[in-house]
Parts: sequence; C-alpha cells; structure tokens
Amino acid sequence: MPARTGNRLLKTGLFIVMWVAALEVLTRLFMVSPSNVVPDPALGYMYAPNSTVRIESADAGFRRASFNALGLNDWPLRADDHRPRVLVLGDSYVEALQVDRPENFIGILGRERPALRFVNGGRSGLDPVTEYLMLRKLAPLVNPAAIIMVENLGDRTDLLADGITIERCRNSNEICNYHSKPVPEISRTGLVGLARESALVTFVARRLEEPVRQFLAGIRQWRSRPAVFAESSPPGERYTDGDFEPLLACIFRNIASHYKLIIAAVPDTDFEPAGKSEIPDGGKFQRDVERAANAVGAGYFDAAPVLETLYRQTGQPPRGFAFSQPGHGHLNADGHAALAHGLENQIDALGLKVAR
Repeated sequence: MPARTGNRLLKTGLFIVMWVAALEVLTRLFMVSPSNVVPDPALGYMYAPNSTVRIESADAGFRRASFNALGLNDWPLRADDHRPRVLVLGDSYVEALQVDRPENFIGILGRERPALRFVNGGRSGLDPVTEYLMLRKLAPLVNPAAIIMVENLGDRTDLLADGITIERCRNSNEICNYHSKPVPEISRTGLVGLARESALVTFVARRLEEPVRQFLAGIRQWRSRPAVFAESSPPGERYTDGDFEPLLACIFRNIASHYKLIIAAVPDTDFEPAGKSEIPDGGKFQRDVERAANAVGAGYFDAAPVLETLYRQTGQPPRGFAFSQPGHGHLNADGHAALAHGLENQIDALGLKVAR
C-alpha cells in the first residue's frame, strides 16, 4: 500500500509539473513575458533598461512593449538631439502602457510640437511625492528645460500611504517641508523574483493587480486615522487628506524654483451611456490642484472639459477599452489625443526655444 500511494503521488506530481510547464510555455509564446521589474533604491522598482516584454494590450490582446536605457516607456534619448526636453511625470496615466507609444499624449505632443523632445517619465503607482523622487533621479540624465506633472484623483489616496509628516510655515497653514518614509525597495526574492523568471506568475499577478489595488486603497483610508500612525514616523505633524492642496503647493514650489512647470489634472470622470458624465468628487480635486499650481505660478490645465467635450461630440468615452467597463479606467487613444491637444497652449506659453 505505501508503494502504491507513493507511485500515485509521484504520478500526480509529474502531471502537475507537466501542466504547469505547458502553461508556462503557452503563456510565453502567446500572452505575456516574465516581468522586467528590477529593484531601485529611490523608487522601489523600475523597468529593466533596454528590455522588451510582451504585455496585455488595450484592444488587440497582447503586444510588445520596449523600454529605453533609462527603463522608461519611451524612445532612446540621443546625445546629438539638442532640442529642449520636457520631462512628463505621473503614474500609469503617463506611463500609458495601455496604448501604442505613438498614440499616447506624449507621442502626439512630439508630433505636434517637433521642436521639443517630450520624455515619458511616468511609472505606475507614483504620486506627487514619488514623482518628485523620479524627477531627482532623472534630472541629471535628462537635463529637462521644463516639467509637466499629470495628477489624477487616485493621488489623494496614494499620498496617505507614504507615511508623510509635514512642517507648517510659521503663522501660516502653508506647508514649508514634508518628510516621507523611504520607498521600500522591491524584493529580490519571493513572488517578485518568481515573476522575473515566470511568465505564468507575471500573468496571474497582473490579473490580481486591480483587486489588490482596491483592497490597498481601503487600507490606506484606514491607515489615515490618527491612531494608526506609527511611532517610527518622521518628525512633524501627521499628513491628512485635508492637507492635500498645501502639500501639492510645497512639492510644486520645489520644482518650480528650478524648472518651468505645467500641472495637468485628469479627474476620474465616469462616462455613462446617453452622453452623461459625472465627476465623482464634484470637481474638488481639480480645484485643489489648480490652487496649488496658482500658488507657485505654474501653468495649469484641467482635462475635464476637453474629455467631456470629446464624449459629447463622438458619443465614445475617452476612458476605458473594449475589455473593460466602458467609460472607466485609463485614458484610451481618443482620451490621450484630447489631453495632448488641450495641453498645447500651455506648452506654447513656456516659450522654449531650440538650442543653437
């Protein structure tokens, strides 16, 4: 009996191994590649330089995405290209892996304003605090003449997870300085390590990404309560969502003191059938971002009107894709085009000239 049981277990184990191996091969051939995420001491993770991976596409199933020597979803930066560089910072809205590179708003701006070199400095999961860290990482390598920061409503909850404490200016509600806990460097082992070796693990992890993100958003809201703030937090007053506008102004001020700066606000507008659209917070997010931008003299662009105008004109939502709930999710190609064209006047106002 023990020998028979052992044989059955061995056969079952071999059967499972064979199926997993077959699924791994099929996933690599027809679906996604192993993850190209690598640890980064400043931002937790980046994409491997000069890597190419197969990823899920918005409408076409699966496609290849390539990253340049800086690990960015962008074309290579050429040393002999002397055009002024505009570095665009943001989260997955800027990273824009959901659409082909020429169709995202940075690619469109590059065609519409060929005298400038727009650099895609976006990476999924960033918020204004970590976007500033990305700027500090990329500035010596990119040497930008101007910065565009694209913010969305998710930044409000993302900031609550940064463990931020703030220092207010004397006799003022303005924030003069802030401190955040170090971004944890992504693990070199465990599930992350497996994802770099296995396409199957990468595929499953990406499928779980959205449910996990929603779960973490709830945890962030819970963590924002005073009792939960860790004793090991940096010195200063605990950051709350009510400090969103003054914290943005502090971050923008740090950037605007060195670079020409444009701030774009992209609200999480819900686009419903029959031409109806609704901004969940009634526009408070845009008003907070606009006041913070105005406080430091930065250019400001609210994407809500151009996105809503596009929807009324075409009847097609500028957000979401064929595989997702219509009108929800990331900007699609039409939404990127509307954002690009809406930004053009602000970019022209920068007055950047080609170096001679």
